[in-house]
Amino acid sequence: MCIFLDEFCRLEGVTPTDIKIDVHVAEIDVVKGMKKLLETPILRRIFVEVSEQEPSSLKALGQIIEFGFEVIVKTRVRNYFTDCNHILVRNLK
Repeated sequence: MCIFLDEFCRLEGVTPTDIKIDVHVAEIDVVKGMKKLLETPILRRIFVEVSEQEPSSLKALGQIIEFGFEVIVKTRVRNYFTDCNHILVRNLK
C-alpha cells in the first residue's frame, strides 16, 4: 500500500520539520505527493539521495529547489559513482 506524504500528514495531523528521501529513481513520485508539505514553512530540511544519471531524480531535486530550498551539502555515496546525498534547507532570504 502506498500513500502520498501530503495525505499521510493530513490524516495523522502531523507536519514534519525534516524529511529523508531514499527511494532509488522514484524521487519524482515522492515529490509529487508532497507538494503541500513543500509549501509549509515548518519543513526546514530535506535529505535526499539523487542519481546524477537519472533525469527524473534530477528533476525531483530541481522541484524541491523551486519550493525555496537550497543544497548546502552534496556528498558522493560510497560505492555508487553516480549517486549523491544532498542536504537541502529552506532558503530564508
